[in-house]
Amino acid sequence: MLIVGCGEKNNTNDRSDNNNLLKDMMMQDNKEAVSLLSIKYGIEEATVSNIIKEYTDAHDWMIGFMKANGKDYKINLDYRKTIYDLSSKYSIKVETIATILIDYKSIYGKEVDNSHAITETGEGTD
Repeated sequence: MLIVGCGEKNNTNDRSDNNNLLKDMMMQDNKEAVSLLSIKYGIEEATVSNIIKEYTDAHDWMIGFMKANGKDYKINLDYRKTIYDLSSKYSIKVETIATILIDYKSIYGKEVDNSHAITETGEGTD
């Protein structure tokens, strides 16, 4: 019985190690993007990271839904206000904030604005 207990503990540790490895791999891509953008725009890494995190927290529907526990959640579509608020908070031009976000999204191959995407029926999503 002692042997089984040790084996289970190792499995738990293995899962924890795998989860940590996965997190590290995901963070590596983010860290690389933040470092590149920091150099490109001459802005501290921490500031670039905060801008991306705050923008994502404000507009990523899954993050918002989870924070609200599904209760009365409304998607924040006021992107412009968020960008202006970030500009004011960090004393960085609005255009620079927007370009950082565009560049960040393009690094990950994400669409910058999918509100005009075409559906399978050929109709817009507006």
